[in-house]
Amino acid sequence: MAAVDVITVSPIHGLQVPLSWGDMELSNTFREHIKNLAAIIGQHKMTGKFAAELLHKHEDTPAGQVKLEVDINTMPADLIKPVLAEIVDPSKLEAALKTVSGKWMKPVQLNSLDLNNIHGIVFKLDPKEKCLVPYEFAEGPMFVSESGLVDNDFVNNLNNFVNNFVNYVEKNNLTNIIGLQFLGAIEIDGQHTPSTAEFELGEKGTITLPTSILKDVELVPTSWPDATWSGKPTDAEPPAGQSWAKKVVNGVETHAVFVS
Repeated sequence: MAAVDVITVSPIHGLQVPLSWGDMELSNTFREHIKNLAAIIGQHKMTGKFAAELLHKHEDTPAGQVKLEVDINTMPADLIKPVLAEIVDPSKLEAALKTVSGKWMKPVQLNSLDLNNIHGIVFKLDPKEKCLVPYEFAEGPMFVSESGLVDNDFVNNLNNFVNNFVNYVEKNNLTNIIGLQFLGAIEIDGQHTPSTAEFELGEKGTITLPTSILKDVELVPTSWPDATWSGKPTDAEPPAGQSWAKKVVNGVETHAVFVS
């Protein structure tokens, strides 16, 4: 029987062990790190293709399951319609009920996956192995292969970009804070993906919708695609490409179920 790797979690600074000045400096410079990483994305012409992602957790996934991102229009109507009715701007609801641009991160059985038809979308640095490990996945084949797809600039710049991004994350002790998000293959350099927001649906998964169709809800930035990006919300610096909808449960702000 194969051995099972056991992850040893370090004590939580400020909760289990005393805070250090290094902890305080990291907290105080987080926004500066986001600016620098977003600048790296722009310098390597990866705008609209990759983003710096604040590592965050959704609801627990049962054993034997993973979360797989698919087109939101594959959701059953009886599930998506009441969700849209609650969070979409009423003036845009009729159009959204017919068809909407978005994603559904749904739970699926691990043994049902076709490994030739999925790809990673969020990656975390494993400093021990010196590699990026995917922990969120989406339906569809890989956009990049050894032979290269998309466009020449993308293929030529990819290795240098990833090395620079990873080196910055490791050098600044951001391994457990910042990951790399793949936004998709866009053939035009600098083309921007729309600003989106995540909404938790409990055991039914998570949906991602463009912020342009939403009601006025409070959003917390989780993803930054480029320092020159001009999307919304505008309170992040640089502006956030993806956010999650904030909900307060028993007085505590949480990335929990927004609609049930």
